[in-house]
Amino acid sequence: SIVDLEEGSRRHLSAVMKRMLGSVAMPDDLVEGCLQCLKCVYDQETDFLDAAGEVVEALRNETEQDTNEDIEAIRILRILSVLTIVLEKGSSRLSSNSLFADLSDHIVPAVTHANDLVREAGVTCFGRLGLFTDEATVLSE
Repeated sequence: SIVDLEEGSRRHLSAVMKRMLGSVAMPDDLVEGCLQCLKCVYDQETDFLDAAGEVVEALRNETEQDTNEDIEAIRILRILSVLTIVLEKGSSRLSSNSLFADLSDHIVPAVTHANDLVREAGVTCFGRLGLFTDEATVLSE
């Protein structure tokens, strides 16, 4: 059981999961399982959100120099996939985390993206974000 792991092993498992999730080369069907595993490593949900933020940053930085539109779309889709799962599995307490406010910076542009798949994933993720966000913030964004 992950709960029985000692601290060093937890850190190592967390690092491996974040490295895997932070790569667009990892198959899409492993994302949810890896995020579940990552969530189990942390005692606090806010720590899990911080770890997910690190994954999103790694994905953002992974192919930042690449201008290929297909690779860019895949990268955005992976970010949205991670965020959708985090929002799906999270509790309403997540909305008080400072990183939570930064999520819209990734989600809102995807809603108007030229790629149909990215736009669809953006709308799905935006819907999940709306469940955690107060009305005034949703209307202003």
